[in-house]
Amino acid sequence: MITRHSPGMAIMRVFCALAILALLVAGCGPTPTPTLTPVPPTPVPPTATAVPPTATPVPQPVKLQLGVWGGPAAEALYQSALKVFKAKYPNYDVELVTAPDFLPFLQKLQTLMAGGNPPDVIDLGNEWYAPFVAKGAFLDLTPFIQGDSDFKLDAYLPAALQPLTFSGKLYGLPKDIGVNGLYYNKKLFDKAGLKYPDNTWKWADLLAAAQKLTVRDAATGRVTQYGWADSGQNMWDWIWQNGGTVFDVERNPTKCTINQGAALEALQYYVDLSIKHKVAPNVAELQQTPFRDLFMSGRVAMLYDTIGAQVSYVNIKDFEWGVTEEAMGKQRAVGMTENGWAITAFTKKPKDAWVLAKFLAGADGATIITQGQKTIPALKALTGSVSKPFLDGLAYAQPMFTSPKLLEMLTVFLAEFPAAALGAKPLKDTTDSMCTKIDAILAQK
Repeated sequence: MITRHSPGMAIMRVFCALAILALLVAGCGPTPTPTLTPVPPTPVPPTATAVPPTATPVPQPVKLQLGVWGGPAAEALYQSALKVFKAKYPNYDVELVTAPDFLPFLQKLQTLMAGGNPPDVIDLGNEWYAPFVAKGAFLDLTPFIQGDSDFKLDAYLPAALQPLTFSGKLYGLPKDIGVNGLYYNKKLFDKAGLKYPDNTWKWADLLAAAQKLTVRDAATGRVTQYGWADSGQNMWDWIWQNGGTVFDVERNPTKCTINQGAALEALQYYVDLSIKHKVAPNVAELQQTPFRDLFMSGRVAMLYDTIGAQVSYVNIKDFEWGVTEEAMGKQRAVGMTENGWAITAFTKKPKDAWVLAKFLAGADGATIITQGQKTIPALKALTGSVSKPFLDGLAYAQPMFTSPKLLEMLTVFLAEFPAAALGAKPLKDTTDSMCTKIDAILAQK
């Protein structure tokens, strides 16, 4: 993903050049030293010399860049946090490097890294750490933590540390965690005379309620209100809830297993919600109208979405909504994503970048950012205001799979899956094709 050589390789080339230079100098041999006759020093009488007053040097501001993504509301949150940082550390000037959404941010980050000048500190999802760590693009934060007696790792949720740790080294300071829940429109449930969903629901309960909540136009048969929806590409929770796996191991996998047994069964249940039972919009419809818009406009009664979606849903005026845990399959499971603050290996001011990253991951910075984004703070002390369904979900949450080849793998998923999701290609054929292509990617050195 990162086309530039890793900083470690560049540093190694510098060391090699210095070593060669040292050998060349040593190869010239020692120069004979002439014998000198010592001469006694001539006494010099002391003289009074006026010493001009020394001006107090004015400290130059330390300039840093912080890379983040999100729209105007997210940028305003980061600016608010940086205002507090500036008050605490007045000698620091921090410039935001932003993009309106994650994919543009990822593209900008790769471009800046290729030019050797990315931001000093960046916000990145845990599933994307592996490709960057593999390329030597992030600093190992372990030495900073060991050298800072004020920083306490045990202040963070245990679930927040493992996804950012590779080969025993921590490459990101935990920011926040996201898990999905089942959001529901209370007005539509009341109208249908149905009880609100709760954490005892299983897949069959979800389907039964979705069938009763799906409304069709009597004249045309066209669906005017769907019972349930999600993004159309969030099949991972279903696979894990059914006891299946996406890969042989979810971190640095070697083999795709999405075409096998429990995983294939779960995927079939998932796609049947739209193509067989027709209680959910299909992926083509979701391209026309995003699932969150459908929910906010009252055209979907239930949906699976992440905790951070509450930022949008608190603005709903036409109905009251609730949230509970996702319906259970053979077991409880939910995908977990996490964002962390990484220090890029290109920074010329690693100690100063640590000051910024530590602030953002600490109580002052995290309070502003996570409360504004309505995510689960990684700091234990800040989780008191988080909705119970999301906190309960952490007990069985599973970090998203990751690999240095994540981008190539996801490209295959996103290219292949829509055909099966629309019923245009048998699911087994689709998943077999996915695994053939992904296994070939994983086999590449």
